[in-house]
Amino acid sequence: MSETGGTGAVARLRRLELLALALAKAGGFLNIGAGLLTDRAEMRSVPGCLCLAAGLLPTGVGVVVAGFRRGRVLPGWVTADILVTGVALALNAQLVRPGPQTGWAYFSYPYSLLSLVGVGMAYRRLAVTAAATVALALVYLLSVRTVPGQGWNGVPNVVSYLGLTPLVWLVTHELDSNARTIDRERERSEDLARGQERTRYYRILHDRVLQTFEALLRDGLVTAGEPRSYLATEAAWLRHLVETGDERSSGDLLAALDSVAARMAHQGLKVEVNAAALTQGGSPHSRLERDQVAAVADAAAEALANTRKHAGVDRAVVRATVEGGCVLVSVTDAGRGFDPSALPRRSGLERSITQRLAEVGGTVHVDSAPGAGTCVRLAVPLKP
Repeated sequence: MSETGGTGAVARLRRLELLALALAKAGGFLNIGAGLLTDRAEMRSVPGCLCLAAGLLPTGVGVVVAGFRRGRVLPGWVTADILVTGVALALNAQLVRPGPQTGWAYFSYPYSLLSLVGVGMAYRRLAVTAAATVALALVYLLSVRTVPGQGWNGVPNVVSYLGLTPLVWLVTHELDSNARTIDRERERSEDLARGQERTRYYRILHDRVLQTFEALLRDGLVTAGEPRSYLATEAAWLRHLVETGDERSSGDLLAALDSVAARMAHQGLKVEVNAAALTQGGSPHSRLERDQVAAVADAAAEALANTRKHAGVDRAVVRATVEGGCVLVSVTDAGRGFDPSALPRRSGLERSITQRLAEVGGTVHVDSAPGAGTCVRLAVPLKP
């Protein structure tokens, strides 16, 4: 019973349980008030009874308040409340005058009965619930036995203890099982609906957008070098999305860098990609984890975007190689350069490049000076 919020069936059940516990506690305190008002003649010490009633407030109110704050009935608070209630049963018996009692001077008895509602809700194991119930019933029985003139009149009341808690436990856990089933079925239905919606969108992308891209390429309607290369790259990405449902790179760093270069060319920056070292000899180092490929490609794209906006040149070079168990990618331009130490904290370089690489265990080194161009070096360790 760990759900503490939300709108599902389990969350609604938790709120219902807390409301029932609050009502039970309110009923218990009303019984105490009735006893204090109507049966003072049967009390040995009215001030003592008032103090005893006040002693029940902290855990009685606390179990409800803590439950609403956490969104569920808390076993620890229920345990504390039952311990305090047991002490109250024993002390209340000593504050009742000897002889048969017909009123509510022994006000802790009805309060303890209603406290068992929390026991039935809080504990997952029936054995623990039964142990707490039997313990409280024995405290009540022995306490009544100490009152002169009472005899074993309290024996029938024990049945109320032993019957109430198992009933609450069974009902609560049956409702809990049904609520979890409802939530699981709702999640399955939502997943199915989302899957059907994705399938519909993928079909639209395939039948309209992708077919249009590929028709433009196939029929020679786009012949210029850079626009054709850019369109081919985007068509390949779209086909990967439609066929796999994954918008990220397939794990091929070379293809990802080529895609970045094509996008930059479309924006007016000519990028030379030299990444042949990634595939030499069919080395497994040519492939990385998808999150690493995405991080390196995004960081390279940001570095190239900075070149286009600030360097004052229309060309850049991207080189990729493998050294010492790391993939190294450098983005170099011969532009106006800058002083890296003068960059403000939380600059775009830090947010978009450094932090992006750090998320996949990579590092960034920027080598630049005014008038001397810029080289941004990205390093990502290969995973075993």
